[in-house]
Amino acid sequence: MGAPKSAYELAMERLRKKDEEAGLAQATVTDDQKAEIADVRSTYAARLAQEEIMQQAALIGTFDPAEREASSSASNSMEYRPPASVLVFFHSPTIVGPVS
Repeated sequence: MGAPKSAYELAMERLRKKDEEAGLAQATVTDDQKAEIADVRSTYAARLAQEEIMQQAALIGTFDPAEREASSSASNSMEYRPPASVLVFFHSPTIVGPVS
């Protein structure tokens, strides 16, 4: 008998069984889909970098410490955006969908 399974492995097995019972199947991502996903990630990484540059440029042009603090806190209070490293995490080699 092999090594005991982790809680993660057990949970994933249960989810796979649940998907099978619901009629969902796993399909591998094609090379075209991978290229499209990479293109979308690249586009949004560039947009994120552009926003960061624009924010830094706005702060550089502001000399009054009170205005800098107000500008900085206003940008920090905006809707939460995960860091770019989190966006890269969402990569899966399979797509789950209905069985055709």
